[in-house]
Amino acid sequence: MMRNNSTPADVEVITGQIVAKANNYQSVPDKATGGRRIIKNSRVRTYERNFLKQCRVYAGRMINRPFELIVTVYYLHNNFGVNVNKRLKC
Repeated sequence: MMRNNSTPADVEVITGQIVAKANNYQSVPDKATGGRRIIKNSRVRTYERNFLKQCRVYAGRMINRPFELIVTVYYLHNNFGVNVNKRLKC
């Protein structure tokens, strides 16, 4: 893969099933304010932990400016129409 300025891009392969975040958050009571707050459920936390374990190329780079991200998604499922659109929004 090449960047716009013709230097090779860093490639990183992350495996796993993307979790649809919209369906995996929970509203729980906030003891401090008496209101409600939104938390990630265990599926989201597990996915994020596994993602971070696999993220080696960009880990610790402290990126603080806009950058280009090129993503190739391989969808291995018999029924391609299953929430592909929602998974891409995550």
